[in-house]
Amino acid sequence: MSPKKSGHKMLPKSVRLTKEEAELLRQISEAELISKAALMRKFVLEGLWHYRLDQAIKRYQEGELDLSSAAQVAGLAIREFMGELHRRGEPRGVSLSRLDMRAVAGMRKG
Repeated sequence: MSPKKSGHKMLPKSVRLTKEEAELLRQISEAELISKAALMRKFVLEGLWHYRLDQAIKRYQEGELDLSSAAQVAGLAIREFMGELHRRGEPRGVSLSRLDMRAVAGMRKG
């Protein structure tokens, strides 16, 4: 759902780019048939999503969050979060002994 449809107010933000970065943005914009503003918004949202995921994984690895809480912070279902851990080669792995009952219940739902 777009922010406009969900009632969220859109706030303008600006960014400074080098000439080379601006040119690359223009080229991608033309290739993807999307405005530069929409493309920048897409890149920012993707970056924010990756940041949240990275932070959730870090906090999970440090033992600050359990699996269920880390998945929630990342905005993912537990299975998706486990898949991301696997893709990233999570050294501690995820075993059933580490899953709490909420996580197991969440997996059954998802």
